Amino acid sequence: MSATQSAIAAPAAVAPGPRLARRASAFAPSVWAEVDALYAAHPDQDLIFFGGGAPPADLVPTERLRWAAGRAWEDAPDALSYGEVAGYLPLRELIAERMGRRGAAVDPERVLVTNGSQQGIDLVARVLLDPGDAVVVEAPTYLG
Repeated sequence: MSATQSAIAAPAAVAPGPRLARRASAFAPSVWAEVDALYAAHPDQDLIFFGGGAPPADLVPTERLRWAAGRAWEDAPDALSYGEVAGYLPLRELIAERMGRRGAAVDPERVLVTNGSQQGIDLVARVLLDPGDAVVVEAPTYLG
């Protein structure tokens, strides 16, 4: 065996469990385990739990969604492409129309459709907050 070969150390034993990047140490355990336990222990089991981001399956209007999906495929066969950055124009027009019926005149070109509440909150925070700004929230608050 050459001197070079003997100088190469054998791989160190790896401790069982996941290896995480150092930056991951900044994350605390998820609050969802506690939320799930509180939900399960609540005496009123008729609650509607939105923890997963959607209502229970039995409350989803599947027939109406089936109809809407069929219409979407007819009206916009490229619906699964990236599409417009601001969102599907007919949807933005519908939102503007509904807001108008409630007294808010809105141009559909000024409506931005997000992919969910998390993206909307992130965009608003990026526009209104600087790093280090304090944000006051109520409890319970949005957990996402």
